[in-house]
Amino acid sequence: MPILLREPSVKFTCSDCEGLVYEFVDVPAYDLMADSEHDAEGFDTYDVDCPHCHTRYSIDFTAQASGVRGEIPSHPNISVEVIVPYQAPYYDDEYEDYLREYVSNDPYGIYNNAVFDIRDIVKFAEKSPVSKKTFYRIIFVQYFSIIETYLSDHLSKSLFADIDALVKLVENHRDWSKEKISLSAMIKDNSAALDAIKDRLQSVMYHNFLAVDFNYLTAFGYSIFPDTKTKEELIRMAFVRHDCVHRNGRDKSNIEHDIGAEEIENLASAIDKLVNNIHEKSKRSFFISTTLMK
Repeated sequence: MPILLREPSVKFTCSDCEGLVYEFVDVPAYDLMADSEHDAEGFDTYDVDCPHCHTRYSIDFTAQASGVRGEIPSHPNISVEVIVPYQAPYYDDEYEDYLREYVSNDPYGIYNNAVFDIRDIVKFAEKSPVSKKTFYRIIFVQYFSIIETYLSDHLSKSLFADIDALVKLVENHRDWSKEKISLSAMIKDNSAALDAIKDRLQSVMYHNFLAVDFNYLTAFGYSIFPDTKTKEELIRMAFVRHDCVHRNGRDKSNIEHDIGAEEIENLASAIDKLVNNIHEKSKRSFFISTTLMK
């Protein structure tokens, strides 16, 4: 389903009168459920008039996993800032405080324990008297819960242990880098910036592997994917997960996905490759950074 963008705006300097142009606009959405990265990107054109000299500009927008960018083809030298306000998910105050402060100390250990438990459930499913296809569909979705938890916990733990990586991600993330925190908020709470980053990390959809990969590449310099085949398999399975969660296991053509023991094992194998790839690369990255600090 598309990411909804509320009250976005653009800001740039008029080339004719050098006045500031700032206006609310409609921008395209990035479609998480598209069949490919190219299909997922959104494109649109929006006309904006300078409020000072009334020069009209046609802005081309492109929505990508990392954010929305805008450019004016007739004036390629004009830098267009696209501002998409961040909206944190709603939680009650107590639970929100818990989420903000929670960072797992052992994402890899939790992952392995969860996989051990779910493999026992798979064995039970093979002997279950209930519909096997329903059981396997539930297990399929649960595997995604496990990998999303690992990716969330590992990213948070790694970022807050490496201030340089955290700065890289904030500076290069199209949405985060534009977020402003008032001086009064910072005076009242000197952890306001870190709290804002924690809120954003909580809002990431960790089954959107491409967006997660962008965060890892930007912050740490390595991809979460061990190889192209695993990447393609996980992205394909993310679409199947969406159909299981939102369409009771059927695709857009109302054809039911055939999820059985083999598909479960393929998913488990792909997830395991992803996790072990991140685990090994993060250890190597940590070793290099600590060596350079000596």
